[in-house]
Amino acid sequence: MKNKQKTYYEISTKDALNWSIKKTFNNISNLIGKIEFQKACDISQNYTSPVANKTNSNWIKQSKIIGINPRIVGSYFNIVKYAITFPEDAIHIMPIWEVGCNGSLYSRTNWKLSEEWIDKDLIKLGYDTAEKQLKLTINLLHALGKKVGFDAVPHTDKFAEEVFVEPELFEWIRLNETKTNTLQYNDNNDIYPELKSTILDFLKENKSANKKTFTEYESFYSKKYTHERRTKILFGKDLEQRTSRRIQLMNYVRDKGFETIPVGEHIPNRPILFKEIISNNGEEYADFYIPHQSTYAKLFNSITPYRWYKIDNNGYPVITEPIQLTFEYFIKTVSNIQKTYNFDFLRADMAHNQISHSHSSSEKDCNFSNEMWKLLKENIQKKAPYFATFAESFLSTYYIDGCSDMVNKNFDIVLGNINFTYLNQEFISCAKKYVELSENYPFSPCIATITNDSDQKSNDDLYQSPYANEIRYFTSLFLGLPSYAGIGFETRNLIPQKNNEYSYNYNNSQKEAYKFGTNKKLFKNINKMRKLYNKIKSTNFKQIFLDTEGHILAWVLKDNSTKQQKYLCVINLDFTKDKTNIQLKDTPIVENNYLKPIFSLKKYPIFLKKIQLTKPIITDFEFCDARIYEIK
Repeated sequence: MKNKQKTYYEISTKDALNWSIKKTFNNISNLIGKIEFQKACDISQNYTSPVANKTNSNWIKQSKIIGINPRIVGSYFNIVKYAITFPEDAIHIMPIWEVGCNGSLYSRTNWKLSEEWIDKDLIKLGYDTAEKQLKLTINLLHALGKKVGFDAVPHTDKFAEEVFVEPELFEWIRLNETKTNTLQYNDNNDIYPELKSTILDFLKENKSANKKTFTEYESFYSKKYTHERRTKILFGKDLEQRTSRRIQLMNYVRDKGFETIPVGEHIPNRPILFKEIISNNGEEYADFYIPHQSTYAKLFNSITPYRWYKIDNNGYPVITEPIQLTFEYFIKTVSNIQKTYNFDFLRADMAHNQISHSHSSSEKDCNFSNEMWKLLKENIQKKAPYFATFAESFLSTYYIDGCSDMVNKNFDIVLGNINFTYLNQEFISCAKKYVELSENYPFSPCIATITNDSDQKSNDDLYQSPYANEIRYFTSLFLGLPSYAGIGFETRNLIPQKNNEYSYNYNNSQKEAYKFGTNKKLFKNINKMRKLYNKIKSTNFKQIFLDTEGHILAWVLKDNSTKQQKYLCVINLDFTKDKTNIQLKDTPIVENNYLKPIFSLKKYPIFLKKIQLTKPIITDFEFCDARIYEIK
């Protein structure tokens, strides 16, 4: 039976990551009991997910998610060590696939688990592959009551193994002999046969990866050869050989003028046109551009998109002509990953990209029913109805309204961008807007404190003020919306001094290990909040905002099951004075009740006065204090 008195350890991530295997096993066993621990260690079976009995994916709309970069913690298994240092119920594991030459997590070369994060000590215990170690990790996380999600990345390294094994699933162009102009678009009827022929010429000249002569050229891209078999013939088995062969093949096809196009983001992201070949430090790469590019539009030159729709002669997607092979391949692949490792949700990378629409097309279907993410979710939910989807989206209006786009894609929760707002009226308005959206749409936006993208030097001013991080975290835990916090936030220094203190940099390979912050004050305050959250988190809350003046954010948490008003949460963001008196106007709280202080960022609750609701005024409320009152 799970120990209900203790569900996590109040220690820093840095300390937990230094635990030995033996100590980690003992600590997990103390939390969940020996029987459940032994059951979780048997990776021949998937440990039952804590949401396996759910008939839909609504559970994630109340989840508190921690994002973990495996490169930062160092191994698959170290995710478990981190997970037992917090009470949050869900974990998003950033990309875990083999990566391309630049080392970016989001520039994967295939769907193989990376061996970069294998724990050497676990090998001695028989968990001797990345697959076994990931299964053990997820089993233990489920045993700890955590829901686990993975990063579904709808693009690859620009010259990944996939683009050669399944060339028709990607967008290619061909350049003229002097590589000064585009000779063929990707949807030209000739380009894919010519590209395949070029790849087969490479096989003729260089033999298969095992050095044997390959002769069945006409059958190579037929159903006779599976994806796995073609991969083995072209690239081989071990990582070093596969990387060497892939680079060799990349140079071969590029010499013949073939290039994949880069991923575009924001508006406009079509058409994507070839510009020129650029030389840099002895290497050459193709540079692309977007005509009439806006301030926000950008290209990611190291990654290439899947070919979801036929592209017209002007370079725009034709949403009435989907590439069925691409849809089937991606949906089948991701669904198999979910089933194999027993994941509970996925994070849809770059889900704000409206790949099915063009900003210049007159055809803008705001109720488009054949979005890939929607079809993927429906496919997984046939066998796992609880499976949820989490969109990396900022709810802006791109080609069509961002909210309509999220509905079309059938997402449960959306990242949003409140972590990019300052703690002023903009933050208050954003929080209220997110609650409004959650009540009027089938998805809920997240209250994000920090993400892998926002944890970079250019955003220091968002986090460097005293109590700014506490306020963000308080809102994320106690507002009845899903929340998201990136790794290392709980000890983040107000102003990091070195590049290795920013988790954003660890999207890519780094020479130095990530350095966790030493902010003891923040860690202490976050643990105070976590203790209270852990005590009341079993309740399904709905929030009711109160009408307050100035930079004050106040809401009542109402228990959805009993309909009782349980807690009052108040934050003072009025920077114009040190203290203020807050009049709680039009409060829905019953007048003969009173408010008992149970939490304050700046004071011990026992030093705060109870408030009779005949005169609902909070006096001498300090700037940047956040309080919770129990409604008695």
